[in-house]
Amino acid sequence: MPTTLSLELQERVIDELAYSFPALKACSQVCRAWLPRCRSHLFRGLVIRPSVYNQGYSNPFLTEYQQIFPCISSCIAYHVRALKLFYEIQPRRIASSSDIPSPLDNALIPTSSTTTIPFPFKRVQSLHICWNAVNWGGITSLEKILQQIDFLRHLVIEGRWRFRVKEDILCCIAVNAPHLKTLSLLRLQWFPSSLGSPIVSRIVSSWKKAFVEKGRVPGLKLERFCITESATKGSGVDLMKNVVLPSPCLDFEHLRYLAISANGLLEAFDARFEIFSKQITHLAIVKLDTHMLGLSLEQFGDME
Repeated sequence: MPTTLSLELQERVIDELAYSFPALKACSQVCRAWLPRCRSHLFRGLVIRPSVYNQGYSNPFLTEYQQIFPCISSCIAYHVRALKLFYEIQPRRIASSSDIPSPLDNALIPTSSTTTIPFPFKRVQSLHICWNAVNWGGITSLEKILQQIDFLRHLVIEGRWRFRVKEDILCCIAVNAPHLKTLSLLRLQWFPSSLGSPIVSRIVSSWKKAFVEKGRVPGLKLERFCITESATKGSGVDLMKNVVLPSPCLDFEHLRYLAISANGLLEAFDARFEIFSKQITHLAIVKLDTHMLGLSLEQFGDME
């Protein structure tokens, strides 16, 4: 009699082959496991983009997703492996004065903490968060989301974030997503933009102290790291230099893939990367923002 594949192995094969029907048909047992739930499995990658309008209340993210998450079928959520969450405020077109929301109407809009919002995507392995507004909930909301994911491997964070003394984004990720292998920080901006380097240094120092006080929390052993547009316009604060490199939350010793600007690469080599740069096999320069880039291939060991 033919050997029966375990359910876990069937799931793994389906995840790896995704939409390759010829490859799936090569194993009849996996094919039979695929067919009954193929409609749900089409939701392997899901994008959620709510229509958020600027009505004057403080946390539209909480309100919008409080309405969306409970409506998602548990069967669909079970099969989602890649999730992209958008949050952007759009101006509402007002046809007449009667359409203008009153302060009382805004006050009656329900708000909630993400602790009361059940996050249904427990099996997500790749999460992309894109926030184009500051008041979405910050580190607290991110923490509550990450705590409800079983085994996150890839995380992309994009958009605007408000940096505060008590909100260390890298520490939040290291503590709540310890199995992470890929981290991408795309177009992150400092808010408020008037933060100067001395203030940022004090904030980062307090982050270091708080992380050490947590005890046995290891840094993230990343294999792939990407950062773009690290300097916020008008502030002179470099995210790579002032936040990423000094942070004890990231362990770059096993880094294989690096995508970074030319200026950020120079900063990285001066600070930490020169010691273990031979581990990097793939290097992508995402922005030529410096006049001098004197690096040789000998500094990168196995990189071709």
